[in-house]
Amino acid sequence: MSEQLSNDAELEHTNTGISMDAQNQIRSQWRSECNTEVNFWNNYIKTMGEAFQNDYPNRLNAEYPLQPHILEHIQHLSENEINILDVGAGPLTVLGKRWPPKKIRITAVDPLADDYDAILEKAGITPPVRSTWCHGELLLERFKPNSFDLAYAQNSLDHSYNPLLVIKNMLTLVKLNCYVLLEHAQNEAENENYIGLHQWNFDIENDNFIIWNKQFKHNVTKLLAPYGEVTFRLNKNIRWLIVSIKKTTNFELTKDRNLVKVQDEAQINPVTGKTDNYVTTAKIPWWKSLLRGK
Repeated sequence: MSEQLSNDAELEHTNTGISMDAQNQIRSQWRSECNTEVNFWNNYIKTMGEAFQNDYPNRLNAEYPLQPHILEHIQHLSENEINILDVGAGPLTVLGKRWPPKKIRITAVDPLADDYDAILEKAGITPPVRSTWCHGELLLERFKPNSFDLAYAQNSLDHSYNPLLVIKNMLTLVKLNCYVLLEHAQNEAENENYIGLHQWNFDIENDNFIIWNKQFKHNVTKLLAPYGEVTFRLNKNIRWLIVSIKKTTNFELTKDRNLVKVQDEAQINPVTGKTDNYVTTAKIPWWKSLLRGK
């Protein structure tokens, strides 16, 4: 599919100027799909990890060390405090919490954080890092550019409604020469038959990182080439894809539509029609209502 089709898809995903009938349809679809994710995590907490029991105690351990492949992406930093953003973290971030003598500060966000809080409260669990509410598509509403040393996501962006926009936001939020690190199952939407929130595939094609589904295809390596260096590791045996994006240029979000490939189209204020520095807060209740069924 053409690059122009990809760009048009971005506009569709971020446009709020749609009919009330369309909004109601999206609301119903998202509520249904998000319930499957809430149910998964509810069962995960209830069964203490079930099939992932080696993973469960690590998520609850405030002293669990940062994983080696995470350290690879921050060991060049000289700061005493390392700020990491975990996007789509679920109720319990998978990230380790310690890297002596450095201080690790993890900010975990998830669009279903309110639901996860209820699950944790019912189970009597106080998480080492509590996830707070935010869509990956709205990260620039909450955080300033160049404010994180690492932006991370595991098995979450294939659940989003606009993963390319989320990646752009994550790249905006990390500092120069810092990384966006993505870990996802290869072609998970295909593997799951596009059930529930699994609507996007992450894959490698001709040495390029691509995001695709039955309608759209984004060549992320090419789209981000002027602003970030994309590398990857694909374990074909377990179909696990790790993508690293190093921020090589400090770019700004401007009104210039020629920069749309890194400019967040969601920054266009639907009330004024102008481009603001950050996404208008008027959008947040609308999207949040989709998930909470209001």
